[in-house]
Amino acid sequence: MPILTWLLVVIVCLGLAYGTASAFGARRWSGATSDLVARLTLGGANPAINRYHETELADLPAPVQHYFRAVLTDGQPIVTAARLTQSGQFNMGAMADQWKPFTATQHFTTARPGFVWDANITLFPGVPVRGMDAFIAGEGLLRPTILGLYEMGTLQGTGDLSGAPLPALQLLPVSTIVPAFAMFFIGAVGEELGWQGYACPALAKHHSALTAALVIGMVWALWHVIPFALMGRGAGWIFWHSLAIVLIRVIIVWLFATTGQRILIPVLFHVMSNSVWGLFADFAPYCHPVFMCLVLLVAVAAILWLWRPDMCLRNRYPAL
Repeated sequence: MPILTWLLVVIVCLGLAYGTASAFGARRWSGATSDLVARLTLGGANPAINRYHETELADLPAPVQHYFRAVLTDGQPIVTAARLTQSGQFNMGAMADQWKPFTATQHFTTARPGFVWDANITLFPGVPVRGMDAFIAGEGLLRPTILGLYEMGTLQGTGDLSGAPLPALQLLPVSTIVPAFAMFFIGAVGEELGWQGYACPALAKHHSALTAALVIGMVWALWHVIPFALMGRGAGWIFWHSLAIVLIRVIIVWLFATTGQRILIPVLFHVMSNSVWGLFADFAPYCHPVFMCLVLLVAVAAILWLWRPDMCLRNRYPAL
């Protein structure tokens, strides 16, 4: 069992690398957040404004004055700072809804209005987006990151930032690629041991490699439908992505069959597919799976044209 032993060692090493990067990112993010909250608290300290007086209502609309006179007492202490915790769903989509679970802590000051919003958004399992939205001493800050390490684009300034687009997504550094690759690799090993290690050989005993690929691909696609629906994806998006999954399985089976049935090859291709889609395409709302399907259709057509006997004849690869 040397290959399984080797895979286990790789999984453990990648798991340790991912855990280390996650811990370092969390510690770094916590320190940066603490610094911002300290600046907010210092800038919001104004001992001269610590009591409410009815004279402050003079310029407000009559209904607002009526409300404050009903709920406030002249001379009462003013709340100068507050801390709120939040949880719910955050829409990550620019052109289509992509609701993701999140938790957040928000700090406010009132003597000099300001806030710090520290959010943790689960982009997908194991890959959190740490987001910072702040307004301190008249300056705004918006900073989304992956794992608290890689900044996807930062906006900062004293003007109106509400309509300003984030900078274009840059190439991912090693600090982000390594933990993401580790997570995708661990998942791909588990899946491919089932799909290519068990299901494909069983089907290929009685059918062609192409038939085995299509059957496994359709089951593989169905298993993604419910998670995609829960993510808020539309029926059209799910259909095209499911078709892409079937086409990817055809390519994986072809790679497996033409490289000596080495399970590592499907694992690496699976990792590559997940990495490209998960780390890049999700940030580009114009990247619809229909475009991915067009590319994959060309690739599969070429495979079937050049390797038709190998893929379409029954028992061509009896070792599968």
